[in-house]
Amino acid sequence: MSDGRGSNVSNMLFSRYKIRISQDARYTIDSAYDPLGKWKFSDNVYFSDKSDTSQFRVTGTPMSLSQWGTATGDNSTFTAYPFPDPTRNIEVYQESINDTATIHTFITSCRNQDRFDWDRRYTAQSVNNWIRAGFISTFPWSMLIPSISGKNR
Repeated sequence: MSDGRGSNVSNMLFSRYKIRISQDARYTIDSAYDPLGKWKFSDNVYFSDKSDTSQFRVTGTPMSLSQWGTATGDNSTFTAYPFPDPTRNIEVYQESINDTATIHTFITSCRNQDRFDWDRRYTAQSVNNWIRAGFISTFPWSMLIPSISGKNR
């Protein structure tokens, strides 16, 4: 029977992911039980502007990436964001088009669109392209993630 926290889960593999850690997150991984033998982590890249110390916590014990790797066998890496502007959001978009930097103003402008007065700046395509451009990376991923030979996983 599950305790709702995943402690009875096994054979979970988290491999070759690019994981962005929110500024609001206290830990990269916070596990109430020991994942050793149940969850396997490998070849991931964790991104955060936070320091590497105490980024992980297992059964209430804070751990650095090094300690986490020793405890779990995880060989993943930690680095600062390799994205040009990962903080892009609607308010910043509004500012970039010289309009009031609020979600309310953005929604009002979208709702005011009509076929005789169409502003392409308030289309999903324009906003999405602008936000997406903040996450296009020329980061050399192959330097962080070892190449894997054999079968595709």
